Amino acid sequence: MNQELSSLDLYYLLKEFELVNGKIDKVFQKDNTYVFQLHVPSKGKKYLRIILPSLIYVSNYKETFEDSGKFGLNIRKHLRNSRIRKIEQREFERIIQLTLENKERVMNLYIELFKPGNIILTDDKNKIIMATTYKGFGSRMIRPGAVYEYPKRNYNFLKLKETELNELIKKSEKASIVITLATELGLGGKYAEELCEVAKIDKNKKTLDKKEITNLFKATEKLKKVKKTLNKELDEHHTEKSKTKIKQEKESKFDKKRKQLESIIKQQENKIKGLQISITENQKKAELIYEKYVIVNKLLEDLKRAREKMSWKEIKDKLKDHKIVKDIKENEKKLVLEL
Repeated sequence: MNQELSSLDLYYLLKEFELVNGKIDKVFQKDNTYVFQLHVPSKGKKYLRIILPSLIYVSNYKETFEDSGKFGLNIRKHLRNSRIRKIEQREFERIIQLTLENKERVMNLYIELFKPGNIILTDDKNKIIMATTYKGFGSRMIRPGAVYEYPKRNYNFLKLKETELNELIKKSEKASIVITLATELGLGGKYAEELCEVAKIDKNKKTLDKKEITNLFKATEKLKKVKKTLNKELDEHHTEKSKTKIKQEKESKFDKKRKQLESIIKQQENKIKGLQISITENQKKAELIYEKYVIVNKLLEDLKRAREKMSWKEIKDKLKDHKIVKDIKENEKKLVLEL
């Protein structure tokens, strides 16, 4: 999958980002990858991943880094426990603005997804607090204390009128209509070619007549209403490592549970085996007693009569050489026989 998102990709993506009121718990950084761990009410944990210079998406899979990097560590202090109150695309640029709020203040986090890529934190007046990359020259100053400004196109695709489209194509010095749409409107090559195909226009033409302009404008209106699942595709493609880890964790939990169940089954099998042995032994004892019933019954009757006249000591002395009487446990009221 293409690592670079167009302005239109971002437009589609933001429709899938359900992050409003999400609280930022942690920020992780590894090289040019930044992960914002969020807790979104009624949706649970989400992970906003930014891979500079040109990729962003929301993931359900946890992937954190031991070393958060200098920017990641510093921005944590500002953003921890902040909530996302608004998330929007600036004009039709490859820039996302997150409006953040905590107990102390309101801040803006701008994510620039065009080369070289940047993440810029400002206060509510757009004064820069910190950024991943600073720039101290040219028309745009990116440094602490400077007011953040972003580059703007002459035409906003989302608000484009047919007259403006006609004007854009007439003024363009690009070699073809497809290049004009891709660059001047920020659509990128894929969507520019799609527009030409839907409008049934030769993409290599440089100028268009009135009917072709109308057809092209109608195609742009259709393109704005397209529903996509771009975020899901990005997450599945770029978070494969995390998905593998999650799968391994699930398999590990399954193996643990399986072993527990196997242990319980083994214990139950041993218990059943012990009961079966006990049943067999008791059955043999019962059969033996039944065979010797006459002898055992006579002994019990004789013992009962002897107790009326004799003490236990006298009875034990009398029976000490008896063939089958081995012991008398008067306290337990037991007669021990060897049958």
